[in-house]
Amino acid sequence: MNRRYVPRILAPVSVGSSNAVLDALDSGDRGAMIGALVDLESGRRGLQISVVERLIDLLTDSDKEIRRRAAGALVTAARSKRYCPVLRDALDDTDPDRRWGACFALNLAGESSSRIFQVAVDSLAHQDRDVCWAATHVVVQACRNDSARSGVLLGLVSSGKPEVRKMALYCLRELGSASMSLFAGALTDEHTAVRLAALAGLFRLSRQSMSSPVDADVIARVRDCLENDSNEGVRRASAAVLGRIMGDDDEACRASFHHEFLGGRAMSESTERLVDRSCVPCRGGVPPLGEEAIAPLLAQLKGWTVQNNHHLIKQYSFIDFASALAFVNRVGELAEREGHHPDICLAWGRVGLKIWTHKIDGLSDSDFVFAAKADAVL
Repeated sequence: MNRRYVPRILAPVSVGSSNAVLDALDSGDRGAMIGALVDLESGRRGLQISVVERLIDLLTDSDKEIRRRAAGALVTAARSKRYCPVLRDALDDTDPDRRWGACFALNLAGESSSRIFQVAVDSLAHQDRDVCWAATHVVVQACRNDSARSGVLLGLVSSGKPEVRKMALYCLRELGSASMSLFAGALTDEHTAVRLAALAGLFRLSRQSMSSPVDADVIARVRDCLENDSNEGVRRASAAVLGRIMGDDDEACRASFHHEFLGGRAMSESTERLVDRSCVPCRGGVPPLGEEAIAPLLAQLKGWTVQNNHHLIKQYSFIDFASALAFVNRVGELAEREGHHPDICLAWGRVGLKIWTHKIDGLSDSDFVFAAKADAVL
């Protein structure tokens, strides 16, 4: 019979402890499994090879929360270095989820290899959007460590699948190593998401080269998108890019569309609402969102305000204490599901939420995603 797993704040490392963890992970009881994974991720439980192997198996679990927690626990395992050989072996697993989980953990543990880079590149086409975006961070970091790897991304822009072309463009945007002509060339791609990614790259580069003249062909391609593209999101993004490039010469164009502009990552997902996305665990070491990145995300929320570019706040009103408490309970359940926890203030007929990402001491995309989800459970 499986022993019931009870998370402990301070757990002595022992064989019995590891056996209890394995029992919990094999129990099929979601609560027990997540409890064990939280303890493993926090380092409160000792690890053995058998536990690490089981964590790798859980990367293919049908429950997304369990997959995420298993990946987090593997990061903890990788940082101990003792279990890195097991994770390196998993880089060659036949299952893409296992390969990605091992790649993710090893990267956060500070490892960099050609195999990790290749798995991350392959994961740009993963069916889970969160994995795709996390993979871009690994790819960009690998390219910064070895600039020759950027050539792989350049090849993907012209020959990869649509999803891969889109993500490769975002990687090149972050690296800042591609020309405006390369991004402009992708504006004729038949897939909307690729064109949006190209415009995101052009917007970033136009900010960096405002004092230098922009090639006339680039301007013509962007203007053609603005005037003729069938997708409204592409037209709005084209207007924002053109406004940035042309400055005062095209102020009317920029003023007309600037409030609708979705910059950066949000531009590529203009058809996907914040509430439909998932909170992504922050790995730390990345800068918080700046004012320019915050504005388009905040525009998608109602009643939320940003204080000092550091945190989101909102006050909710209710007819009585019981209604306010019920909302707090729903937000608490949401926080556990998403792995993202706000500050909550409960008073008679009122609930206040304050959200920011502690690991970076500022705002991340996940804060805005959680705010939208909190509104949805009202």
